[in-house]
Amino acid sequence: MECFISGALGGLCGECNEDADCPAGGCTPPNPLDATPAVCNVGAVGDGCETDLVCAMGLECGEIVNIPGIVTASTCGECDDNADCTPGDSCQPDYDLTQFTGVLECTADGSLANGHGCTLDADGDAACSSGFCEDADLMGLLTLGVCSECASDADCGPGTCNPPELDVVLGLIPGECV
Repeated sequence: MECFISGALGGLCGECNEDADCPAGGCTPPNPLDATPAVCNVGAVGDGCETDLVCAMGLECGEIVNIPGIVTASTCGECDDNADCTPGDSCQPDYDLTQFTGVLECTADGSLANGHGCTLDADGDAACSSGFCEDADLMGLLTLGVCSECASDADCGPGTCNPPELDVVLGLIPGECV
């Protein structure tokens, strides 16, 4: 058993606290939302990692969630940045907030539905079918991009734009015109 330190939350006993503790793969960090301990993995898609070396062949280790001073979660996925994708595709997140994880995937422009995760940059806007990747905040600790119907009231005609939200139970909630 190892003690995985999660910043201000303290430590949690588990199988590992770094990739070196896992002979066949990497270390999946604990879930600070439900006290699930850190576990060793085999480097498959979505498995925790610190470097590409523990990911299966063809997969990259990429940061999926970062709450400064608390925990950072990186997982094995298709990409770590846009350079890992074919031209016309960008590296976009697919979050699983209930498990405090996710995976980075190469995504074609315009292919992400509202409510899907996206990077908070021009590539995220382009990946969303709506053209809007907007920031959603969780108690000032975590900000993630969410494909949304609108970015401001000006995008809603006579209505208003409700901003996107992050919910640890419901996941990503897209911004929408009301």
